[in-house]
Amino acid sequence: LGEGGPQQPTSIDVFCASPSAAVCVESKFDRDAKDGLAGCSQAREGHCLGYYGPGSDAKTHGSDWCRLNADDGSRTARSYWKLAAGFFETEVFSQQQPTDECPFKGPNFQLMRNFLFAEESALRSGRPWFGLLVIAPERRAELVKKQVAAFRERVVAAPYKDRVAFVSYETYTEAVAAQGADGAALADFLRRRLQLLV
Repeated sequence: LGEGGPQQPTSIDVFCASPSAAVCVESKFDRDAKDGLAGCSQAREGHCLGYYGPGSDAKTHGSDWCRLNADDGSRTARSYWKLAAGFFETEVFSQQQPTDECPFKGPNFQLMRNFLFAEESALRSGRPWFGLLVIAPERRAELVKKQVAAFRERVVAAPYKDRVAFVSYETYTEAVAAQGADGAALADFLRRRLQLLV
């Protein structure tokens, strides 16, 4: 994704690969599920004015519509916007005004990075399919489910909407339990952890 430099690159919770697919899994469990998905740090730290368009770079006052498109000290230019072409709705790339909000300012940012990581991994390895799965306990999932649904419906282009999904830990646990002795042991562990959530 062009994430060079000392800043942390996209951190994938779980990466699954088969001969035909690459899938990134974003896991939220307790407090992190309550808090929801993370937004772009550039806006949060005041380096960006929070819209996608000329003049949004509040740190270096560069001409790029997104300050992540340009090198900044030891941080390399990110490739997010370039890689997203064709995978996201055309409105996502429209020039915005200072009164607008960048589609990646909020929780879409974390989902976008996971989605593009899966897509690029599949492309570079010759796998024909990719996807993004978000998982959280049902009793903690209200916010996360809304965020995933908004990303899928408002950001992801129609041919790829089915590549983004949410599943509860409860559903996952029962699927694991059906996988023999090793699966049963893991399922028991997960059930105990889920029972601790209040």
